[in-house]
Amino acid sequence: MARMFLFKALLEEAHTLDKLEKRRQSTKIRSLSLLTRDDDYVSVYRLSKELIDQLEYELLPLIKPTKRRGKGLSTRIKLLCTLSFLANGSYQKIIKENIRTYLSQSSASRCINEVVEALNNPAIVKKYIRFPQNIQERQMLKERFYKKFGFPAALGCIDGTLVAMQKPAENEERFYCRKGYHARNVQLITDADLNILHVDPTYGGATHDSFIFNYGVIKDHLEALTNAGEEVVLLGDSGYAQPLLSRKDCKIC
Repeated sequence: MARMFLFKALLEEAHTLDKLEKRRQSTKIRSLSLLTRDDDYVSVYRLSKELIDQLEYELLPLIKPTKRRGKGLSTRIKLLCTLSFLANGSYQKIIKENIRTYLSQSSASRCINEVVEALNNPAIVKKYIRFPQNIQERQMLKERFYKKFGFPAALGCIDGTLVAMQKPAENEERFYCRKGYHARNVQLITDADLNILHVDPTYGGATHDSFIFNYGVIKDHLEALTNAGEEVVLLGDSGYAQPLLSRKDCKIC
């Protein structure tokens, strides 16, 4: 009986020491320097260090610091964790490789939810995703597009991209895409420099690109401009076969 109690005490002590070592490791790894070269930032997070610094500054008021003993997760770590996930869709790369910090999958998930909610703040969305509102803004986009690609009157390019998701509980058939998984068909419009002008994530993966455009607000807006005598064009592939959009299978889209 005495040996049993001794063995139990040794196990408890070993467990306590193991937890302490993990905390020390966590603190040590969090103190390591992050990526240093700008190319590394772009490769891992799809953003330059300068843009990440700017985004961190703008999200600071929207993200609450983690309340925990010791050194909690900084806004920087939360942001890098989220950008890493959005760039490659993997929790494992977040935990093991990219941000070089000690994160469990549950912690990474909480970080992602918090940062994505902050990114969806109306002030952030309106600042970074904005369709041209007047003729001067549209003319600037047209000139930029013509200077880069030699195509006149083009505001930008339009296309849909399939964003994978879990199987929904309702209307499952609306989200099952042609590639064999559940997704949303997210329509994006970008300018000549790949700045996003408009996003429509409303429809499921079973919806065709042209349907999304035909029932969206952008088509009505472009038709009104065309009827008023302004020449405006969006470049799209053969999925957008209509007068408002450009040549079939355009090479620069």
